[in-house]
Amino acid sequence: MVRPNPHKPPDSNWYIYARSFLYLRRYFGLFISCLVLSVLISLFHFGTLGMIQPLGDILFGGESSLIEKTLPQLGGFGVWLSNLLKQYMQGDIYRMLYFFLALVLVITILKNVLRFCQEYLSGYLTYKVTMDISNELFMRVNRLSLGFFGKEGANHVSAHFMNDLTTLSQGYKAVLSKGLREPLKAVACLTLAFIINWKLALLSAGVLPLALFFIKTFGKKVKRGAKKGLTEQGNILTILQETFHGMKIVKAYLMEHYLQEKFAQKNKKLFRYQMKVIMAEACTNPAMEVLVTLGGVGMLMISAHMIFLGEMSKGEFCAFYAALAALFDPIRKLAEFNNRMNTASAAGERLFTLMDQVADIQEKTNAVVLPPLTKTIEFHNVTFSYQPGVQVLRNISFCVRHGENIAIVGPSGSGKSTLVSLLLRFYDPEQGRILFDGVDIREATFASLRTQIGLVTQEAILFNDTLLSNIVCHNKGILDNKVLEAAQAAYAHPFIDTMQQRYETLYGEGGIDLSGGQKHRVALARAVFRAPTILILDEAMANLDAESEFYIKQALEKFVQGRTTFIIAHRFSTIEKADRILVLHEGALEAFGVHHELLQKSETYRKLYERQMLNLQNM
Repeated sequence: MVRPNPHKPPDSNWYIYARSFLYLRRYFGLFISCLVLSVLISLFHFGTLGMIQPLGDILFGGESSLIEKTLPQLGGFGVWLSNLLKQYMQGDIYRMLYFFLALVLVITILKNVLRFCQEYLSGYLTYKVTMDISNELFMRVNRLSLGFFGKEGANHVSAHFMNDLTTLSQGYKAVLSKGLREPLKAVACLTLAFIINWKLALLSAGVLPLALFFIKTFGKKVKRGAKKGLTEQGNILTILQETFHGMKIVKAYLMEHYLQEKFAQKNKKLFRYQMKVIMAEACTNPAMEVLVTLGGVGMLMISAHMIFLGEMSKGEFCAFYAALAALFDPIRKLAEFNNRMNTASAAGERLFTLMDQVADIQEKTNAVVLPPLTKTIEFHNVTFSYQPGVQVLRNISFCVRHGENIAIVGPSGSGKSTLVSLLLRFYDPEQGRILFDGVDIREATFASLRTQIGLVTQEAILFNDTLLSNIVCHNKGILDNKVLEAAQAAYAHPFIDTMQQRYETLYGEGGIDLSGGQKHRVALARAVFRAPTILILDEAMANLDAESEFYIKQALEKFVQGRTTFIIAHRFSTIEKADRILVLHEGALEAFGVHHELLQKSETYRKLYERQMLNLQNM
């Protein structure tokens, strides 16, 4: 029950990259700092490589062509620096050697200090942005309707947070570190090669188009495998959570072998997709190395000929090939970076597809605030289907007066829970209207509708938090008289008061595990605390023991007075006390009246009653 965004983003890497980096806007200053650090690192890398030429000339030629040739080309400052170095060196080859070695050491230390700062800053930015995306994704997913979770499954949605966000964050880390630094290092290497001998550098650049072709080809394969692999990881997470949550059933029905085979099959599919990614990644570096080596061999033959002819000094030869050798490292890392980005793009595509889902249950921009119910709730010709063509409710019409206690009965699958779900506007009817005091609930805000309704379900859902927070439904609960009154009204206070930390006792992992009856009493206290105008009990006592049912019934007898109450129940001891009873059969309203009337005019009601009475007599 969710419709996709009509403006679905295009399935392209560049769109995913651009949209991902919109989250960097709030950290623009830090991003620029990261970029500046990358530029400085590349400049120091350039300086480190630049020292190879004078060192080569010192060791092999007895002079520094950097001082003799290159520095004067920089203008007046270059001439001044050249004269200063000549005066300092005074032909002392050892002094020249020690000077340049010291310079290499200083540059290397400074470069790596800057690299540490950039790595730390890129990591900080990565996890800040990932946190922002995670928070926004959680907010948007929470706004989707129940139909979305019924279709997608909670485990698959969780996989987006567990797997896709992690993969996307790795892409951010790669961009902010290697993605900025390595291209600049490659430019520095190429620049140095062009300064030394532009003809050779131009020839060596001929391998770049072929390198880009390999990078693009392998990157596509990585993205396809990564996208399918992430889907399979979600399937595996589903099996794990279902198995561990239902371990009692697994062991009772000897399902271990079946689930083991199912898990192994999903793992095998994941393995196949992962190996496709590994294959593409494993081919990348060898292909780049062979390509660069072929280009290097060709350049070596040409440059050797130039040395023999005296067109290139030995120092220039050393520096040129050091620049080419250094160029291989950023090219190799950029190929790995491209693979990483394709993997991140696959994760980003899945994340943004989820983020762009538009719930079919929308609050209108001009929605009105619904005042507390004082008169009636009306269903007018309400029809609803979860799937097209399969109607769950058909032309339901009835009116409930404020303060009435209404029981809803019918065989399993007749639409009882769906009916109250429509009242909460978890879904919208395909046809018809639901009116609160004459106002269509689709015209009202969610908050003004749902704050009037207290819901207690068959499964008492508590969250991994304190009992106090479970009652007040948020983390900033304060233990006051209202909380105590709600717990006392639901008969939850007696057992909570015996606990060491009382209302601050943690429920769930690392905390206590309450009995079914205790959990239901806490859930009822949650509904009482809200003090709703309308109370919905969706088979709230179906699985309770006699003692818990006794306490909860006593609590309800006091609490429902003056409130409109809808009770979905199977036990006629509860149903008979209702003001009126609504009977559903195969999605249609068969009858609506009091107990003795329905025994006469409703066949479905009479069969349900007789079957339960017969079961009681046989017990």
